[in-house]
Amino acid sequence: MSCCLPAFTSLGLLAQSAPSNDNFAGAISLTGNTVSATGSNLRATRQPGEPFHAGNRGGKSVWWSWSAKESGYATVSTARSISTNGFELDTLLGIYTGPAVNALTEVANNDDDPGSDTLTSKVTFRVTAGATYHIAVDGFAFDPEPADAGTIQLALIFSTTSPFPSAPGWALPDINGQMVRSTNFAGKVILLNFWATWCGPCREETPDLVALHNQYASDGFTVIGVSVDDAVNSAPPSALVGSFAVGYQMNYPIVMSRPGSTVESDYGGISAIPATFIIDRQNHIVTQIVGSNTKSYYERLVKPLLYADLRTEALSSPNGSLISWPVTQASFILEASQSLSSPVWQAVNATVQTAGTNRVVTLTPIGAARFYRLRMQ
Repeated sequence: MSCCLPAFTSLGLLAQSAPSNDNFAGAISLTGNTVSATGSNLRATRQPGEPFHAGNRGGKSVWWSWSAKESGYATVSTARSISTNGFELDTLLGIYTGPAVNALTEVANNDDDPGSDTLTSKVTFRVTAGATYHIAVDGFAFDPEPADAGTIQLALIFSTTSPFPSAPGWALPDINGQMVRSTNFAGKVILLNFWATWCGPCREETPDLVALHNQYASDGFTVIGVSVDDAVNSAPPSALVGSFAVGYQMNYPIVMSRPGSTVESDYGGISAIPATFIIDRQNHIVTQIVGSNTKSYYERLVKPLLYADLRTEALSSPNGSLISWPVTQASFILEASQSLSSPVWQAVNATVQTAGTNRVVTLTPIGAARFYRLRMQ
């Protein structure tokens, strides 16, 4: 028996250590367009300044990173991850860009895969050639219990073809009896919200939707409320919904699905409300949510879509360089790196000015090549 004691002791010590990718700086690099990785969040921790992934406090996160060689779409999943209790690992998934754990921009997040009855997570998001994406996997935590932990199965698949379904078209009356069509909002990022006047959670989130619409409408965003209130005398409940809209200062388009429209079934059947669909500028449904949420939660979903193709311009002269981008409701930091192969991005120490409809930074000559990017705050 003495021959086996050192090995047993060694395994015990190994089990006490945190995973090598416990911290953001120790993220394991993934390569390729179809990638599988196995890991564990046993004895993992949450770093100071680390965001709450998918809005839950978690507390046992581990990290991977992946760089896109070309623009397209990536799907990341934690399917088949197993908890220490032998059941599915209840995962939280967050996708980010940024240089440090306390300076991240969220790209996508998920608690439970919306496409299946599972506790594991799945997200699909647009990627830009040359960008590095940081992948955090955490365990869900029920207060006051610790976060779930176990073996993580991580899968990433890249494609140049969009996997998102197209949003069904519709034509519905508004509270004034005017017909509104989905094509009226072509090219916008849309938060399509199915709700009703009698729905408590719907009323709870309405002020947040109003504030969200107010802030980002000028950048090509709109909330559209689809009332599922029952018809009155075989006619749309215009007076009821209109009175509610006035009382709650709903400043975005409100349409009514009843009676007679197929919009609810077209969107998969609305069995619980509020039900919300996030639609990108290309008319793809990128996220589906059931339940009420806050303005900050929805911001994390719509901002990457709003500014995915933000246009920047650079002009060079003997006296320096000028970099400009449109004025937006989102804030951006200009960063520079000397290399794209192994980039180290640092904030540019220069004043951002406003010139008409653009933000402008003037850079003095530095005598060396630099690469620049905008990072959304």
